[in-house]
Amino acid sequence: MRSARPRLAGASIAALGSFSMVVPLMAGLPASGVPASGVPARGGLTALESRGAAMPVAPEVREVSVPETDRPQEPRLAATSVPQPVDGFGVVGATWLGRPPTGLRLAVRTQTRGSWSAWSQLHGGSCPCALCAAGRAAAEASAFGGHGPNASSSEARLARSGTDPLAVGEVGAVQLRATSATGRAPRDLQLSVIDPGQSAYDRPAALPAARAIGSTGAVASHTEGEAPGVRAPRPHIRTRSDWGADSRLRSGSPQYGQVEAAFVHHTVNSNDYSRSDVPAIIRGIYAYHTRSLGWSDIGYNFLVDRFGRKWAGRAGGMRRAVIGAQVYGYNHVSTGIATIGNFETTTPSREMMRGVGRVVGWKLGLHGVRVGGRYAQLDGDRFRAVSGHRDGGQTACPGIHLYRKLDVIREIAIRRQGR
Repeated sequence: MRSARPRLAGASIAALGSFSMVVPLMAGLPASGVPASGVPARGGLTALESRGAAMPVAPEVREVSVPETDRPQEPRLAATSVPQPVDGFGVVGATWLGRPPTGLRLAVRTQTRGSWSAWSQLHGGSCPCALCAAGRAAAEASAFGGHGPNASSSEARLARSGTDPLAVGEVGAVQLRATSATGRAPRDLQLSVIDPGQSAYDRPAALPAARAIGSTGAVASHTEGEAPGVRAPRPHIRTRSDWGADSRLRSGSPQYGQVEAAFVHHTVNSNDYSRSDVPAIIRGIYAYHTRSLGWSDIGYNFLVDRFGRKWAGRAGGMRRAVIGAQVYGYNHVSTGIATIGNFETTTPSREMMRGVGRVVGWKLGLHGVRVGGRYAQLDGDRFRAVSGHRDGGQTACPGIHLYRKLDVIREIAIRRQGR
């Protein structure tokens, strides 16, 4: 059974046989807005940042128990799920309780028009178990210790271990397979199958044109605790309402730290998605992070798609030092930008690199961080001001092809900050 965690008011839970639970989230509430005074409402967006025109979308999260295999067909096979139907633009992942067994590998395959694909490995993820929480070195030793909330946070105490989500798209069914060195499966292994639902804004023509908010990153007055800004143009960033964020998936209040560096990630989904797929991909990641892993919100502070479009991630105010769940151990001193795609297999587009460079140039500038020649000391560890996730943990993220392009992204950010 799932460990206790806060549930949404009004959410219903229906059992599907002996294998799964469905958590249909109620739709139809207006997006969180802002009083006429301009004081930020929940989520920290100012009146200029929230257009309030979009309706939130309620993803459906189905969590399927995957018991250990009684008579494995091969020595290392630990568990195989019953094939599960996929509705809409599917997003999947796997979660469990406690420390993963040695050599754990989790993979999924999909069925389209009656034919099964090859098995694809699920990557990355988080492991907030007691061993990993004892220290960063132990967390890094785990294959699933890269993403996630800091161990000392209340967010981590409610979290499950799990992989990163994978957007499988329009397929008919999905199946999970677990292997390990001992042939044992993780405790309470579950396959999450998410239908992110549909929004009117999924159609690019219906999405309101993004517009800049202010001409530079330097603002007249600063939030308490923030450093004076470095001038950098404010890029066009689409809001949470533009991708259909349902605020009821969130729990607790945003927490704030400092921004001393930016970490670049990739989401490891396919690279051939369309413009109209992007809001659903983000909603699927959001639902997986909150409902399956038990995080308080989507882990990333910002996301950038292959078309160069920038999207707000975690709530709490894009200008503020919102603590995310994107680099275990460094969330309180960094901001995280996720690129939507898999850059172990392909090179990021120029539009994507420009988008990331513009976001980090502006965001770091707000907090007094110059990208050129800057090395940040994060809890005693030395990082470039713009680093890849792999620099902060044992992970391949953001993929070798994007990692090799970080100098290009840094140069874009430097130019935006006027050197």
